[in-house]
Amino acid sequence: MTLLSLFPSKSIFSWEHFLCALTVCKDMLLRISYSAVFINEYFKGSFSFYRCLPAGWGVLLISGLTTAFSERMFLNRNRFKQTLPIHMVIGIMCLGFSLLEIYRGEKQFLMSIVKSLKGHDKHT
Repeated sequence: MTLLSLFPSKSIFSWEHFLCALTVCKDMLLRISYSAVFINEYFKGSFSFYRCLPAGWGVLLISGLTTAFSERMFLNRNRFKQTLPIHMVIGIMCLGFSLLEIYRGEKQFLMSIVKSLKGHDKHT
């Protein structure tokens, strides 16, 4: 598969637009990297990006990989109606496991949001 085969016609694709988009992506990556270094230096060890990840992020990653594997192995585009149910079941199971794990790890945070919303409703 070539890059040009991703576009319906060659008239839509232009190298100038592609290089411009690549430059914007590189610029954004550099800005994010600079900001991450600045935040780490500013807080000097009291801040960790690892703590910003939700509880259960590993399960979420494994679920995503499992779903992608399911799409490759089970989903057949020629027999879509016959193969879609098994892929959907695997995806729904992975989503369920991910939601359950994140809920277990973030229960206190979610309850604080619910309490905050209930308190906000009383004032309006």
